[in-house]
Amino acid sequence: MGMEMASSTKGAKVKNVKIDAQPLLPVLLAEYTLPADTQIEYVGRGFNDHYLVRAGADRFVLRVYFDGKYYIESHGDFRFELELLEFLHTSGIPVSHALRRRDGDLLGVVSTSGGRRAFALFTFAEGEERARLTSEQAHLLGEQIAALHLAADRFRAAERRYHLDEQYLLEQPLLLMEEFLAEHGRGGLRPYREQIEPLRAQLAALPKTAGAYGILHGDLHNRNFRVRRDGEETAFLFYDFDHGGYGWRAYDLATCLMCQPEEAREALLQGYQNHRPLSEVELASLPLFRKVRPIWDIGDVLAMRSARGESQEFGTEYADRILGTLEKSFGRQASP
Repeated sequence: MGMEMASSTKGAKVKNVKIDAQPLLPVLLAEYTLPADTQIEYVGRGFNDHYLVRAGADRFVLRVYFDGKYYIESHGDFRFELELLEFLHTSGIPVSHALRRRDGDLLGVVSTSGGRRAFALFTFAEGEERARLTSEQAHLLGEQIAALHLAADRFRAAERRYHLDEQYLLEQPLLLMEEFLAEHGRGGLRPYREQIEPLRAQLAALPKTAGAYGILHGDLHNRNFRVRRDGEETAFLFYDFDHGGYGWRAYDLATCLMCQPEEAREALLQGYQNHRPLSEVELASLPLFRKVRPIWDIGDVLAMRSARGESQEFGTEYADRILGTLEKSFGRQASP
């Protein structure tokens, strides 16, 4: 197992096989300034493989990126994420960010039995996950999301990154859902067309003005930030910007609001607007994004099947789950 400088692998055929933890330890010790007694263990995979690294009193997370992700064209996309996080960190935004390797680079590539995989070592996201927020805490969270968006406006990217636009959020997920449902004998989306068409028109009509449209987290649910408490003081830390890119900031807000108890939502929104007031168009778009989000979520999973090596693991049960999500969003429909 060797280590190389990161470069583009667009078009490369890579199998994202799980890498055992121990063979990665010599790579870490060679590439980062870590103590000799550093330990590593596999945590699990989402859209990447993750490992917990214990280095003395410190903890880190090693991410080994999947290749073949539908929203990633090259390792330049990974660099965008890492450089953005470093910029946000130095700007005072609480984020988990990558450490620089001994040669000063943020990204490395490791050769595996399945091909070359990019990796980065992140600071550990301390705190409580999925916390039920009080109104006061939600207000602070809203302020910090606004601060993140405002700071991101000052970031000057050297690499490309995709856009969470109508094609990514709606059109591709709908196409994948249509194909998958038909493949598993569940018809298609025709019973829901009457409800879906207005979403398409509303998304297409949203302006992409500066401020309202820009760099965002992209997946800001309550498993992607941690709550840290020190006595009565509360702080938040954001992590996992793997889906980050350019898009409507209201999408970030809608995603986060969906994960909060009802009594905290207004406080979060008020906190956000204390720092970045929303236009009438943005406020009106929040219900739209709440309907789009579950559709994107399903499409995101379906689009990642080949990269995750799970093409054969999705059957009729997942088709029924898709229909259940559609019924929850739009109401039970008559058969076509």
